[in-house]
Parts: sequence; C-alpha cells; structure tokens
Amino acid sequence: MITYYNPGGRYTPRLLVHNEKRIETMALLGKVPGVSQDDGIVSMPAEPRLYEILVEKLGITPDDFSKEWYEEQIESERTLAETISKQVQINHPKEKMLRPYQRVGVQYIKSVSRCILGDEMGLGKTVETILATDISPRHKNILIVCPNSVKWQWAKEIATWSKYSLPVVVSEPKKAKKQLQEYREGWFILNYHNLRTYDLPRIQWDWIIYDEAHMMSNRKTKTVAKAKNLAAANVVMLTGTPIGNNTADLWSLLNILYPKKFTSYWRFFEMYVDYVEDYFGSRKIIGTRNEEYLRRELAPVMLRRTKQDVSIDIPDKTVINIEVEMTIKQAKYYKDMALNAIAQAETGEEVQAFAEIAIITRLRQILSTPHTIGFDDSSGKLDAAMDIITGTDQQIVVFSLYKGTIAALEQRLKKENISCGIITGDVEAEDREEAKDSLDSGDSKVLLCTLGAGGTGLNLQAASVAIFIEHHWNPREQHQAEGRLHRIGQKNPVTIYNLICKESIDAAVEDVIARKQMISDAILKEALVQELSRYKKNITEKLMALYKI
Repeated sequence: MITYYNPGGRYTPRLLVHNEKRIETMALLGKVPGVSQDDGIVSMPAEPRLYEILVEKLGITPDDFSKEWYEEQIESERTLAETISKQVQINHPKEKMLRPYQRVGVQYIKSVSRCILGDEMGLGKTVETILATDISPRHKNILIVCPNSVKWQWAKEIATWSKYSLPVVVSEPKKAKKQLQEYREGWFILNYHNLRTYDLPRIQWDWIIYDEAHMMSNRKTKTVAKAKNLAAANVVMLTGTPIGNNTADLWSLLNILYPKKFTSYWRFFEMYVDYVEDYFGSRKIIGTRNEEYLRRELAPVMLRRTKQDVSIDIPDKTVINIEVEMTIKQAKYYKDMALNAIAQAETGEEVQAFAEIAIITRLRQILSTPHTIGFDDSSGKLDAAMDIITGTDQQIVVFSLYKGTIAALEQRLKKENISCGIITGDVEAEDREEAKDSLDSGDSKVLLCTLGAGGTGLNLQAASVAIFIEHHWNPREQHQAEGRLHRIGQKNPVTIYNLICKESIDAAVEDVIARKQMISDAILKEALVQELSRYKKNITEKLMALYKI
C-alpha cells in the first residue's frame, strides 16, 4: 500500500510504502537520495514519477489519499495537454508568416512561460520566441543570453519580427559594463561570458531567453550560478541539442527553470542515468534508465519537434564518411607520439587522467594536421578537404576543433586563390558577422570555423556543403554545426563530409559518439508531446496534426 504523508512545518511531504514489496522497492529505488527504510516502512520524497514507478513497475496499490495527491500534482500537465491541442489565432501582425507548427510553439511558450524549446536546429526557434514575448502581457524588460557569434543576428531578427519599437542594446566588449548600468528597458543582448563576469541590473526581468541553453548543462559553472540568481517572470531556453554526454545534462536547465521541483541533482542522476561503478566508486555512464518517466518529466516543460515531425520543406541532407590515409610524414609523427605514450605506461611512469587526455588530444591534432603542434602541414585530411573544395562550385563551411588547422587550411586556400572567411574564438563578433555576410553574398566560397565559435547559433544556409576535419567528443556539437546549414532557408541539398583517418584514434572517438547518441535518442527520438496524450484518449491526433503543414 502507498500512502501520502505530509508532516507540515519545515518537513516535506513523503510517500510511504508498507506492504510485502518493500524489498523490491528498495532494490529498484534504494540508491535514489531521500529513499530510506525504517521499521519496515519505505519512505521517499513525494514526487509524481516515484509514485508512477511504484504503481506501474511494482504494482503497489495506492490508497485514496495518495491518489488524490497524485491527481493534483499532474493537473498542470493535463491542462497543458489541453492547451496545446487547440488551434488558436495569434494576435500579431506577423502571424500569417508563421508555419502552423510555429504558431503552436508561440502559443506553448506564452502558455507555459518557463520552458525549454528543444526543436531541432533550423526550425525557427528564435522567431517563435520573439513573437511569444510580443503577445505576452509583460514585455518591457527582456534579457537575451546567447553565444557571442549570434548577438547581432538576434538584433536583426528582433528588428524583423517584433511589432514593438523597444530599444535593442547589443553588449560590446569595451562598453558592456556601462551599457548594463545605463539599461532601463527594452531588449538587452549579451553573451555567456558577460553573464559570468558582470553584475546585471537587479530587476525583475519580464523575459529571460537563453539561446543555445545547453551551454549551461554543467551545474558547477559560474554561468549556471549567475543564471540561478536572476529573477524573471518568464524564462525560455532554446536548444536543439538538450542532451550531450548523458541525460544528467538536463538537470541544471530544469533546476534553473523550476528550482523548487528539481532540487536534487543526484536524485535526478540516480533516477535517469544508467551506470556501472568500479572498485573505487567511480561511475562509468553506459546509458539511461526509466526513459519513459523522464519523458513524462520533460513533456510539460519541453517542446521538441524535428524536421521530420513538422514535414517542413527543407532539401535532403546526405552524410558521407570518407576514410583518409595519413601522409608519410604525418604517420611518422603519429606513430612517434603513440609509441611515446605506450613507453610511459610500460616503464611504470605515472600517467594521470589529464595526461592521458593530453596524449589523445595530441594524437587528434596530428591527425588534423601536424601544423597544430608546430610541425609541417602534411595532412591527409586537409588534402581530402582541398579535393572536395576544388571539386565543387558550391559554397562550403569547414569545421575543425583546432585553430592551427584553420590557419593551415587558410594558407592552402590562399595559394589556390580561393576566397574564404574565418570564424574562431579570436575573431570579434563584428568580424564574424562580416565573414558570414561574405558567405551570404557569395564573395567567399569557403567559411572556415572552429566548432566552438561557428558550430552554434549562426545561420549558414548560403552554403550547402560542410566538411568536418574531425568530430567533437560530444555528438551535440556535430548536430549543432550541421544545423547551421540544414535549416529553414536552405535551397539546396546539403552534403556533410566527415573525414576519418584509418586505424587511428578516430575510431575510438566514433565509438564514444555513437554511445552518447544512443543515450540522447533513448529520450528524444520519440515525440515528447505524445507523453501528454495519456491524459486524453483523442489528443494524440490533434497534437500531431498541428505540427504538419
């Protein structure tokens, strides 16, 4: 039997299990913080997902009082299901320019007010958010936190889509502190570095918009700490890749949105992350657990649609993996570095984790081009990239993890008189915008980007070919970068080339990426909105119909 117990005062409500399934309950939930057993009674936090696991997985019968508590808890989820299953007109002059699924998005953001808009890259999250703020009752003070590369793009989109003529302030490196002090109302756009380093006005923001919100997935960062201290009536987080390394990436976003509900990181971790523990207590993440309950957790606070869900008319994307052979010089550098690492291990020299990572990074840099570590630019990958570039008339974006690779490729392009622009972390926002504009106008055939600087936020649909010199360990970065080209506004089929060196560390990287992608797919591959359909038998068709053009 499950009973609901509310001691009142400073004590939080609990769910109590007192029947013969106490052993099964502890076996399934015993590691979840807050779950304990005393005098034959299992006690745990009163949370809807824990209740559902007890009832659905273990078949424990709830009493009438706990049933009533549960129904009250999920009323907001039921209400949301009803709300977003209705087609409504949006009172906005730009409403007719939206696709049907975008109207649903605008309605959802306005209705929920604190949410994650997790649509796949390129579906128009920025536009939906601007219109949602416009039609909300409060829109005087709006803060946008975004990557440095897209600050000016946000300003352009606001000018295009907002029906109000509120001031738009874009923070600039040497002026940001003064701009913040002088701010009174309107849109204020700043990057994540500014969020970490400056004191923002102590006001109640009407809206805070976090673009590429997955940049706050690490709960221990100063960025997350600053975000938690901001007061806002409405908060929306935009990210096409909410899960990167594991499902626990979601917790800090949920904690910022609903700090009173998502209070414990480790409770979330134990509920939804599958791992194995070694002799020393270290955890190796191997997948997800309780996926269906995590989808229920996310469904009321996260709207996610893919290009396939909304049947949007975007040309196809083709992914081609090209196996590349190292040059003779490159193979020698690689072999010497690998043998040196093996020798260190065999001689008993202590190799700490950070040293292992450094060795792997060195090996990957050599595979990119030995130029990254001070040697000659002799690279099978850059040879292959040049073959692709010179063999097509289409515009191309090249992504690499390393600035040294970008510099080496730039020199190769100059020798062939091929025009190119560059976006790296060292390039100022205005210069990045100029490089992007050069690609848009056709003045540049190639745009060279580091994954960190050019892989998020930018609209690069002027190009239809992307070359990845190497992959990031986190598949989220790859998807983000591909989404720069494959998005609304793309007129040509997109081709993605991944360059992979044979019999090298690249193979290990691909295995890690595949495992992490499996974790993300377990949660996000199925439409979250279908979780809401359990509240009404006829709601699924309504919901999915709204996403079709």
